[in-house]
Amino acid sequence: MSEIGEIFAATKEQRKHESKCRKRNNMNASRIMLGKNNINYESKNGGVHIIASYQGKVADFWPSTGKFNIRGDNRYFRGVRLLIKILRGDYTEEQFKALRGE
Repeated sequence: MSEIGEIFAATKEQRKHESKCRKRNNMNASRIMLGKNNINYESKNGGVHIIASYQGKVADFWPSTGKFNIRGDNRYFRGVRLLIKILRGDYTEEQFKALRGE
């Protein structure tokens, strides 16, 4: 393999490793943030999928990527901070509609 090919392969492996580390860190940090905000959650599939609930609202959350949706709404959002705000009811109905693009 040429020198450029070897550099490319090494860079690709390094990025793959960094991505795995970042996702693992996101999972841990998200669980900590949910706990600090008194959001009840249940881990599924080794923590890859979290079912979070607070005051009757339930959300499916994937902490490695930050993707979530509130059950009953078919739209997806991103970010554990936004998830916490929505579950706690920090948004008015108008603000939530604006987030959904309505």
